Amino acid sequence: MENSAITEEGEKTLYQKDIKTIAKGAGINCFGEIIGTIFAFVFNLILARWLSADYVGLFFLGMCINRFVTDMSVCGFGYGILRYVSIFYQERDIQRTKGAIISGLIIVIPLSILCAIVLYSMSDTISVSFFHKPEVSSVTKIMVFAIPFAAASEVLLSSIQALRIMKYKVYVKRLIIPITQVVIFLILLSLGMQFKSALISYTVSIVLGAFFALYFFRKKFAIFDKKITAIYNFSELAKFSATRLFSQLVIFFCVWTDTFMIGYFMTSKDVGVYNIVCRLILLGTLIFYSFGTIFAPIISSSYYKKDLDSLKRYYAVVTKWAFVLTFPYYLLLILLPDYALNIFGEGYLAGINCLIILSFARIIDVLTGPCGLIITMIGKPLVNLYNELGTFVLNIILNLFLIPKYGIVGAAIATTISVTLINLIRIFEVYTILKIHPYNASYVKHFLSGLVLIGSVISAKHFIFPHCGIPFIAGITLGCLCLYFVVFRLLGLDEEDYIMLNLIRKRVSYGTTER
Repeated sequence: MENSAITEEGEKTLYQKDIKTIAKGAGINCFGEIIGTIFAFVFNLILARWLSADYVGLFFLGMCINRFVTDMSVCGFGYGILRYVSIFYQERDIQRTKGAIISGLIIVIPLSILCAIVLYSMSDTISVSFFHKPEVSSVTKIMVFAIPFAAASEVLLSSIQALRIMKYKVYVKRLIIPITQVVIFLILLSLGMQFKSALISYTVSIVLGAFFALYFFRKKFAIFDKKITAIYNFSELAKFSATRLFSQLVIFFCVWTDTFMIGYFMTSKDVGVYNIVCRLILLGTLIFYSFGTIFAPIISSSYYKKDLDSLKRYYAVVTKWAFVLTFPYYLLLILLPDYALNIFGEGYLAGINCLIILSFARIIDVLTGPCGLIITMIGKPLVNLYNELGTFVLNIILNLFLIPKYGIVGAAIATTISVTLINLIRIFEVYTILKIHPYNASYVKHFLSGLVLIGSVISAKHFIFPHCGIPFIAGITLGCLCLYFVVFRLLGLDEEDYIMLNLIRKRVSYGTTER
């Protein structure tokens, strides 16, 4: 009986340690995601301002092809390495840990080189036969050199993550690659290089990222130590990784289907305009993502303890505050789409309707909360896979009908319908499984604050903006945004609002203590 109590206490301590590790990793990942997204946005801004929408479209098509081939060449081994290295390392089986890592590298590196060679040799055919744009070939032939390095980097970073060290993956993917891409791009532009500067900066940044991944990996694991005899498990690792490849490709196409299909049906300029619109939309996801990183370990902990009341409270408060902080951003994009897109240049004003439609999609996405995250964290990843597969199929069908008729607006409509439907399904699934939902009467305050923002921005747009310069317009817009939060505060905070403020305070103080 006593031994049982000791065992339970030990398991509880181990679980608490794991939760602390998750929370720390989430904080690091959140910080890296914010910095990485900002630098990616800066890169896209420079790209759009310096080059025409046609060249921007070619860049995104090349990047899309490159990422697809990289994912194919990795063959799901990122997931396989993450699983088996984590298991072997936790069991202190260093020989099998080394064997799993080397197995992944032995398979992925030659395969990625082969895929790169095939893509290089077939780039002319793909460019003409599928995209009907011969100029895509020259883009692909430069970017293709990044594929083996990106694939090797994926294996190395997954290995580091399996050792329960999150920061190095964040350093490489969210800091080193985005920052070096911007710096190299600016240097090459200053030397007089035009479109090729974007392609070279993209390729070189990934190559540098791979070398940093190897450097960080060698710091934490003696991969070249001859005293450790590797025990290989090729077949087991390959079998598991192959099953994960399907889900990886589904996720990829959920993100990039619009770009592929616009590239097939429309011009490279349309691809450029649509992707710049998407970058503006994605900027608003930072807040939602940040709340997700705070919420993820709490879901796991609450579900583990069968504390559904706490899970329901946190679900409600996270959804509410993500909506409170994100809603005004997307409202501004809906009300001022021309001003937002003009930041990138007049050539992107063709995306106004897309920006409005996709902003509505994101509002719906945020309003339904982190329901997909809940489904995954309570141990139902297959449900999410089926959801994503359904979204992917629906999006393709809608794009086939809407893009030829309505162009990039059709793609935006297809995405909005898919996002709305999948989120309604997820809300229903969460309610069916856990009997919880995030909504209460306090949302009336958010919509009242939103009405104040809408009224103030529309008034300023009609009566003040026509007589002002850009700095003054930005100042007035910021003032309207402040008014939104003032009204929200005057309407009063609920108990759940104080829960969120306390949670953020603890998260920040925890991060400070760790540093």
